[in-house]
Amino acid sequence: MARKDLKRMEGERIGVLIIVRYAGEKRWWVRCDCGNERAVDGADLRRRDYSMCRHPEGVELRFWSHVVKTESCWVWVAGLKEDGYGSFRANEKSVIAHRWYWERINGPVEDGMELDHLCRNPACVRPDHLEPVTHQENVLRGNMRSVVIARGFAV
Repeated sequence: MARKDLKRMEGERIGVLIIVRYAGEKRWWVRCDCGNERAVDGADLRRRDYSMCRHPEGVELRFWSHVVKTESCWVWVAGLKEDGYGSFRANEKSVIAHRWYWERINGPVEDGMELDHLCRNPACVRPDHLEPVTHQENVLRGNMRSVVIARGFAV
């Protein structure tokens, strides 16, 4: 997005933000869908960085803006790590998308446990596709699925 375009964007929506007015010094007043309003750098708007909203409602709105619900999985379509897991910023730190949502719904994952994707889709954030298991169990399940697939059976 070119700089000149921002000057004409008052009232326009960018993701979960609405541009309210120019604040001067290359900064803009924006309002998040959660109602939070603050000044942000025009550069953040151009690169669509919405992390300035600190309200829990704003974080959840950003989360859902990156999810596409299919007939089976709820797929994270924003930032993905090299291993295929969704990643985003919540409360000024990087978090794994499926774990963040699981913990928002079910509370913290117990120590020594991790979330197994029953659907085998690391980008899926659907809570009923996740199950807390030990690391050993998660590895065994992954290996069993690989063997079954290699032998031509459906999982």
